[in-house]
Amino acid sequence: MTFVLVDTVRVAGFRGIKNLEMAMPRVTVLIGANNSGKTSLLKALQMALGDYSRYITEEDFYIGPDEKRVTEIKVDVRFVPTDANGNRIAVFDEAWQTEFGDKIKAEANGNQFFATRTSAKPNEIKGGFECVRFTLQTWPEFAAWQEEKVKEKDKINKVLSTPFVSIEAQRDIHHELKDKSSFAGKVLAGVEYAKEDIVEIERLINELNVNAINKSDALKNFKTHLEKLNQSFQGAGNVEITPFPKKIRDLSKHFSVHFGEGSSGTFSMEYHGMGTRSWASMLTVKAFIEAQVEKHKPIQVLASAGAGKTRVLTERIGHILKNTKKDGIIALTFTNKAAEEMQSRLEGIDEVESRCWISTIHGIAQRILEQYGNTIGLADDPNPYALTLSTIHTMKGLEKDIVFLTSMCEGVFPDYRANTKKEIDEERNSAFVAVTRARRWIFITFPQQRKMPWGDVRTQSPSRFLQEMNAV
Repeated sequence: MTFVLVDTVRVAGFRGIKNLEMAMPRVTVLIGANNSGKTSLLKALQMALGDYSRYITEEDFYIGPDEKRVTEIKVDVRFVPTDANGNRIAVFDEAWQTEFGDKIKAEANGNQFFATRTSAKPNEIKGGFECVRFTLQTWPEFAAWQEEKVKEKDKINKVLSTPFVSIEAQRDIHHELKDKSSFAGKVLAGVEYAKEDIVEIERLINELNVNAINKSDALKNFKTHLEKLNQSFQGAGNVEITPFPKKIRDLSKHFSVHFGEGSSGTFSMEYHGMGTRSWASMLTVKAFIEAQVEKHKPIQVLASAGAGKTRVLTERIGHILKNTKKDGIIALTFTNKAAEEMQSRLEGIDEVESRCWISTIHGIAQRILEQYGNTIGLADDPNPYALTLSTIHTMKGLEKDIVFLTSMCEGVFPDYRANTKKEIDEERNSAFVAVTRARRWIFITFPQQRKMPWGDVRTQSPSRFLQEMNAV
């Protein structure tokens, strides 16, 4: 396994920094007098790798000796591959090559790097400020780095695989628990329960609320008076008072942290000193980072047919599409039916078709060849005399003079998992699509025997659809 390191950062036009290059070892400690630029450098990194771009103000733009404010902030960062000890190595491993793709570049000696430029400018039309990121084709000498041009085609979103976590020294968990944008707020926002657990927990909370009211004369009297609201709304109403949050989604609004010696001697963080509250906040950042790592781990779903594997994976893809700007997602399925189910579940999500490919393995392979086949010598324009290999799904809307339809046997067409009348009708519709792809001639074949994936050889019978067409 290899790692990545931001080994160099360049900043121009940000706060008090006119033009700066800084090498960054694995652990970098900034030491300097007040107002020497330590915080400015960290904020520049946060602008390039984190979320500071949305906080940019006019005051972040450098003012020169001539009292003129610059019109652009530039921050370049370079990522390089390293070993476990932080020593630079020549190439990224397969995982990072997959992540960075063709944006990885190489120096003259073959050492690879991945570099980005973040540019912030005033938006003269909409007002405010526009912050955009690009990948860099080269890493020039420092003397000429600001003249390096970027291209529109190299524009990228934030690099989500290298998050920047900014921690201020003055932190207070008591206030952060009330702030949804804080690390504590983000941890609480990520709390999820299974549907059956939500029902059970909310049932227990309801019982707790009923007991809390019934055992308090003050609360019972309070509810009695509030029930007179019915007189104002012609009896069409119901009053509930909930000393404890009624719904799981509201738990974070009343979340608190207690600390002390022993379970009976703890008290709320607001009564602790700033040292304890600040340290608790730091530990919250660690919890947030670990939660992010866990969220992005690969998952494997093992279950029997019909147990909901496709639904689980589709919901995960939907969550990524809705809550991030990631694209380049590929969802491979074994059958057209599963692919169509995933597509229907993801309908309505912005730009889903451009951000996510959903198809069978064969369909994806054909799509890749159609888009990138010229890179391996395939002609850009289809040869009318060439053979096209395709699934039925990807041939919808297309026609060929001669079509070969293979493997028309029971268990393949219709699929062995199609059991209900609706499912059989869907398979029959696909068979109709397949047959009508031919303008002049169609040749249909089926095997007498098939070697199954587990090694058995089984006798096959013709598809019932062939019998319905009087083809056998």
